[in-house]
Amino acid sequence: MKKLFLLLFLVINVFSYDISTTKAFKKILKCEDIAGVEENIKNGNPQVCIDAAILYKKQQQLLPDEKKYYGEAYYNAGIIYYFGVKYQNKEKAFQMFNKAYKVDYSSSDLFNILGICYKTGRGTTINKFKAYKFYIKSAKMGNEYAQKNLDILCKESSWACK
Repeated sequence: MKKLFLLLFLVINVFSYDISTTKAFKKILKCEDIAGVEENIKNGNPQVCIDAAILYKKQQQLLPDEKKYYGEAYYNAGIIYYFGVKYQNKEKAFQMFNKAYKVDYSSSDLFNILGICYKTGRGTTINKFKAYKFYIKSAKMGNEYAQKNLDILCKESSWACK
């Protein structure tokens, strides 16, 4: 009886893991579709991306590629909050960008937009030093916009010219 119960338990866990992985992957793809097209960003629902990230978080062990998708889902939700029309909310956008950063999502675009948020105070308080740090990270990854933002910050604050 114990062996039967153990076997049944194992089969249910394996089956449910596959279902949750498949659901997460489908939501990630839907999230990428939303955030990848300008029209979808304007009218997209950030909750799709947040749900995708939550599904990934529920998985017990994430593979390196899955960690990327986990952070990318938060980043995409932030993009929709930041640039969207229906769901525009700079504070929530900043929260999503911060979540992406905290789960080690490494993207020059993420670092640049975090720099913009800190420099302009969109969604957070103005902190030009943090803006500088994120612009530098992004520029080192080859982001041209971050380099331009660094040049602008340098003209405004001489300490940023170093």
